[in-house]
Amino acid sequence: MVEGSIKELRRDLDQEIDAIRTTIPEKGPAAAQESLLALKEEVNRRLADFRDGFEESLETGRRMVQERPLMAVGAALAVGVLLGVIVGRKTNGKSND
Repeated sequence: MVEGSIKELRRDLDQEIDAIRTTIPEKGPAAAQESLLALKEEVNRRLADFRDGFEESLETGRRMVQERPLMAVGAALAVGVLLGVIVGRKTNGKSND
């Protein structure tokens, strides 16, 4: 979800920057400056939305851990075991070479 949003933002920024580049010779630096200010506002708005969504996700996670601490410990344990198995396989595979 986040990765898609970042890629979408990057794509949109690239398109806007290309449009501004073509604006400079056609309409002059003043129009380009206005476009850059609008782009800056849009980027700030999207970053604020992203930050708000991230903070909301953190708060939801905190609330879930407080409501179900044993489930949180079990999930952390499962992730740790899974990572241990993955890292253990990679380490064992490299030492045999």
